[in-house]
Amino acid sequence: MKTDYLIVGSGLSALVFGALMANSGKTVQILEAHEHPGGFGHTFTMAKKYRFNAQFHYVWDCGEGHTVNRVLKKLGLDRDVTFERYDPNGFDHMKMPGYSLEIPSESAELTRRLSALFPEDGDRISQFVNEVEKTAAGLKKLAPPIKPAELLKHFSEVFCAIQYLNSTLQDVFDKFKLPQAAQTLLALQWPDFLLPPNQLSFYAWIALFRGYQEGAFYPTKHFEYVINSLVKVIESHGGKVLLNHEVTNFRVTDRTVTGVEAMDLTTHQTHEFTGDTVICNLDPKKAAKMIGEELFSKTVRRKLNYEYSASNYMAYCVVKDIDLRDYGFGKWNTFHSGHQDLNQAFAQMYEQNDFSNPSFAITTPTLL
Repeated sequence: MKTDYLIVGSGLSALVFGALMANSGKTVQILEAHEHPGGFGHTFTMAKKYRFNAQFHYVWDCGEGHTVNRVLKKLGLDRDVTFERYDPNGFDHMKMPGYSLEIPSESAELTRRLSALFPEDGDRISQFVNEVEKTAAGLKKLAPPIKPAELLKHFSEVFCAIQYLNSTLQDVFDKFKLPQAAQTLLALQWPDFLLPPNQLSFYAWIALFRGYQEGAFYPTKHFEYVINSLVKVIESHGGKVLLNHEVTNFRVTDRTVTGVEAMDLTTHQTHEFTGDTVICNLDPKKAAKMIGEELFSKTVRRKLNYEYSASNYMAYCVVKDIDLRDYGFGKWNTFHSGHQDLNQAFAQMYEQNDFSNPSFAITTPTLL
């Protein structure tokens, strides 16, 4: 049978695209080297009864009318795949020496809480939070598809966003002269980025921070159900999601990838797979080397010249005979740093390999 879309890798974006295409009548085949689909969103079992999601600890853009909700509606899944919202009055609890801040959904309340902690800096804090809101609004207008009339109508917000094109979060902290402790409290979601403020794009920080302010969510039936529901859509329309299939080579004809060779890791046999369109959901740099970097344009090769992210250590925990709510946990995440300055914290851990004072985050989705 002819395959319209051959997709290498079963990360969340691959599954969403595959499900949308299968739902529209296209034939879809997905190859995944792991024993579970979902990439970073996959779920694994420990002690034969405890299930943990690998990396998707909480998500945004899931409210009514938002991107995730619209996709689920297209797939007929919106009534079945639902989400629970983290506490809007404090979805992220930030802890550092001498200070504590619960991040609320309302920006006005965020300003009030920060100003109460730093009364002498209230005006600068208010200006910073307003600038964040204005930049976020401008970025939405600059997102594809761009409508010139909307750019003109919201010129002030768009211009505000454009001026920060090459700014780090630290650049903007410095512009508004925020006190160091306020900077740390606002940037404590940094385990989501694995970058400190002086290396983190202001745009990236805004996308995540404002995204969660608009609604931080966790799936009602766990991320495993989200992934399995997408796989079910693909398979119910005749598509295939083949697990334990590791791509070993790409087939290239006239500078176009037309197929792949993949080894079945259960039988160690290699098979060839083809598709009218081949989509890669692997690490771009690794895939480009397998395909042949010389086949790509200079522009693409420059984009492939990126550094890999720093790593972190994950602990998946089960507790017995205690109620975590008695210890300050609940419908929120907890972020902690023993440092006053996250730039120094990152340098100590990443550059000096000194983990005597680690920063960490704890999430308890079972309490939602």
